[in-house]
This record gives sequence, structure tokens and C-alpha cells, in this order.
Amino acid sequence: MRSAPLFLYALCLTGAIGLGSNAADGDRETGRLTLTFEVTEPSGAIMAAVFDNADAYGGNGAPVRAFRLPVTAPTVRQTLDALPPGDYAVRAFHDLNDDNSLNTNPFGVPVEAVAFSNGATVRYGPPEWAATRFQVATGETGQTLSFRR
Repeated sequence: MRSAPLFLYALCLTGAIGLGSNAADGDRETGRLTLTFEVTEPSGAIMAAVFDNADAYGGNGAPVRAFRLPVTAPTVRQTLDALPPGDYAVRAFHDLNDDNSLNTNPFGVPVEAVAFSNGATVRYGPPEWAATRFQVATGETGQTLSFRR
């Protein structure tokens, strides 16, 4: 199987993008985002990226956070601290075979499950920014992503 660069451009984990704070000003109010991932098979890993603008989400920039979570239960949570208030979107895939790639069939359709914020669905490619965008305010914000094939 080959990899799908359409999803992976933002999900590569080179170590340059981590879970550290991206708040420029320590005195500024920030938000906390808790992502809950629901999987059907508790194995492999979740590869996810969080974006703060449409250009980066569309491939013309980097995510503000990217991470890999081992999957050992049907529900996996990740909390991201120190996010400046604003619009965000999340895209993720369930890497069942733990090869750090979204595997596809010969036509480029993912064979591993994908998930997007707001429950946005795939139609001829990943959903647009507008369908996945949600607001993070100061304090707590949550999003639940359910994986679909």
C-alpha cells in the first residue's frame, strides 16, 4: 500500500512540531483543548494535527500542534494547553499497522480510518476548513472525533 500525502503533509512527526506551548505572551489568556478520539479497534496509534488557519489546514503551512498517541482503549484523550483563543481544526487518522503512514488503496482512498473535528465527513478528499473549524476560547473546550473508513 502507498501513503496518502494529502493527509500526511500535516501529520509527519519529525520532532520539529511538538506539544509545547505556542503562546507568545505568558500573560495572555489561553485556552485548553481536550480531544477525545473514539476508535473501533484499540490498537496502533492515532496521528493528529491541529491547525489555526485555513491556509495551513489546506497544506500551505504547518499545524500548531501535531502528535502521535498510542491506542490501548476504545477512547483516547489528549489535552492541549496554552492555545490562544481563536479558530482551530483537527484532522487525524488511526494508524492501525503503526507504520506512521495513512495507507490507501490503489485509487488513493484511505484504508485506515480518518477523523475530522466537528464530525466532518470525507467527500472526494478531506473536508474543507469551514466544515472542520471550531472555536477555542479561554478556559476549556472539547472536541470528540470518531474515526470512519
